[in-house]
Amino acid sequence: MTEKNLIRKATKDDIRQIVDIHLAALPDDLLPKLGKSYLQNTFYAQIIQSDLAFILVNVENDTVNAFCVFALNGGALSSLLTKNKKKLLIPLLRGVLKNVSLLPELAAHLKGFRTELTSAKQIDFESIPELYLIAAEPLSQGRGIGSDLIGEGLKILFRNQSACLVKTSSDKARKFYQKNGFELRGVEYRGKRTMYLLVIEAETLL
Repeated sequence: MTEKNLIRKATKDDIRQIVDIHLAALPDDLLPKLGKSYLQNTFYAQIIQSDLAFILVNVENDTVNAFCVFALNGGALSSLLTKNKKKLLIPLLRGVLKNVSLLPELAAHLKGFRTELTSAKQIDFESIPELYLIAAEPLSQGRGIGSDLIGEGLKILFRNQSACLVKTSSDKARKFYQKNGFELRGVEYRGKRTMYLLVIEAETLL
């Protein structure tokens, strides 16, 4: 990491850049389809103000080019973000009108998920801390920034926690997380979509 490149906790002043990165890096995910306004004024505004999570940003030449969100309790953060149904309903309706392919995924969320574990070790996937989201602007990908963000985030998280979960449906992302020390512990079926459940424990970093 050079002197012009640093990782720090995000502030509300970083939200605009974080949203732009999210939209550019993950255009096919559900959240970008809910709109820039929702991400900027509701989703990230809630996370920044919450004590249930923290956001780290990578700053290079005074510009944020990557970020990650760590939830101290993945289930609790998800409940917080979906608590205000009115704020969520309008973006959902707009998203569905623009892209009807959202319907199966929304139906799967309403129906609930089925989980199959590959390890005998019991993990409470509802309360375990979670690497909730990570993204880098396209031109900054492949430079190790994501690994640096994960490493710094885990250092903070493991001061008081013993494990961290990450979920992904991408084989490429799964390999990336495994390269960074996460182990496959199960799968979560969301309708036709399969999410890999990967866990890293604090003792791995000792």
